[in-house]
Amino acid sequence: MAKVTIKIPYVVWRSGRPRFVPGPGVRALGYTGKDLKHPDSIWFDLNETIAWSEQLSEEIAIRRQQAKLKKSSPKRAPKNHAKNGYVSFGELLVDWHKERSKESKETGKPKKRTLDWYEENINALFRYDPELWTVPAVSINQVMAFGIYEKLRQDKGVAFSKALISTIRAAWQWTLKRRGIIVNNPWRDLGVTTPPPRLRVGSLEEMRHLIATADSMNRSDIGDAIMLGLCTGQRQNDRLLLIIDHYDGETIYFKQSKTGAIVEIPAIEPLVDRIAQNLDRRTRQQKRITTLLFDNKNNCRWSPEGDSYRRKFKEIRDKAAETMPSLNGFHDQDLRDTAITWLGNAGCSIPEICSITGHDVDTVTRILNHYLAKTPEQAKRATRKLNSYLKQNGGL
Repeated sequence: MAKVTIKIPYVVWRSGRPRFVPGPGVRALGYTGKDLKHPDSIWFDLNETIAWSEQLSEEIAIRRQQAKLKKSSPKRAPKNHAKNGYVSFGELLVDWHKERSKESKETGKPKKRTLDWYEENINALFRYDPELWTVPAVSINQVMAFGIYEKLRQDKGVAFSKALISTIRAAWQWTLKRRGIIVNNPWRDLGVTTPPPRLRVGSLEEMRHLIATADSMNRSDIGDAIMLGLCTGQRQNDRLLLIIDHYDGETIYFKQSKTGAIVEIPAIEPLVDRIAQNLDRRTRQQKRITTLLFDNKNNCRWSPEGDSYRRKFKEIRDKAAETMPSLNGFHDQDLRDTAITWLGNAGCSIPEICSITGHDVDTVTRILNHYLAKTPEQAKRATRKLNSYLKQNGGL
């Protein structure tokens, strides 16, 4: 029988385990070899290795282009220009991202997710307009900046243009301060259009189907995360770090493993049942995991950044959407809006909702104003209250 060999760029397999082995050209770009593992030391499987390699290949292509542009620029700028930051538009962004990545937490290093978001925006800008990449940064004034923003907004839309301008503005401001230059940032006060806030509330039928799909795909861990989001309204990263402290029959007490803060959640029956199933189905190895939510496939806690969880949630959401198309585009973050709306439909006051979900009053009010006026539950409850009021006061 013929042997099938799968070749993955930049990866070699040693005893069935993948390792990144860069060649001389790739090492010259600053890369070094490493084992391909998750933060908890679980090795990448084949699919994860292929996905990692594809992403790396795209990143290397961009870095090579950036290196080529940087090499072709003058090695030394005139002294009078150097003081004012005489570098190309692209060089300023790349150097800024590189310096921020080197910072320590004590000096305000951004979170990995933020750095990744900046990098995605920088790469997107390069793909959008390579010529802009070579323009001297010192030559850009506010009129030019507004023209670039307007073209971005017309070509790519409000959300895309806002993300890129936010990244550029931050890079410029940081560079100006770092170099002691006291001039106005041309990327400020452009009147950038803010996209409307995303508000998506799932129906009971959609959420039942989503959880059932997770369970049918042998990913009850994702079903647990969805149920916890619907019953608590906690943020994704906070949910992934929750540890069960104790349960007194009326309230479940969670402790956040990162901060140690205690979160009190009323004992909602579906959630209590789901937690009991979670504890019952754990293997001996999984019982050593302290967080309520964990990666059932790899027998480890979810990464605090949530990247692997988001990928798996999307996979299950897409599968569920095959038989319930309305779930297309539903995000894990929408579980928070759904929880607030369901609590409002149940008759909870705004302070009561805030005490469970951790939202501020303004956010809860905005979500409720957007959704609850449209729900028949509110109209029925209001009618019942009016009828009761009229009867108690002698009627009309």
